[in-house]
Amino acid sequence: MPRPHPPRLPLRFFRWFCHPDLRDSIEGDLMELYGERVGEIGERKADWKFTKDVLLLFRPGIIKQMEGYQPVNNIAMYKSYFKIGWRNLVRNKGYSMINIGGLALGMAVAITIGL
Repeated sequence: MPRPHPPRLPLRFFRWFCHPDLRDSIEGDLMELYGERVGEIGERKADWKFTKDVLLLFRPGIIKQMEGYQPVNNIAMYKSYFKIGWRNLVRNKGYSMINIGGLALGMAVAITIGL
């Protein structure tokens, strides 16, 4: 008995978007599930379910990165931290002045004692 093949278009779409490191294991699972479904519910319904499974797998965790994509560096993260900190300083002026004044006084006393 010839082995049934899943629909070409969803399979090609899956191979296109899936990350190469994950492609073999996920594709093997999809093929195994497709083979079981063909035996249980028939080839036509198995084709539809295969297409549905491929579309449900289209999520950011397994999508391959685009050509020339550079991951975000840490500078953006620190920039965001300073922006949030500045907003809090401006919003809570009195509380911020007390904290900054206490920090400055504590550092001055520590330096004086150290000398």
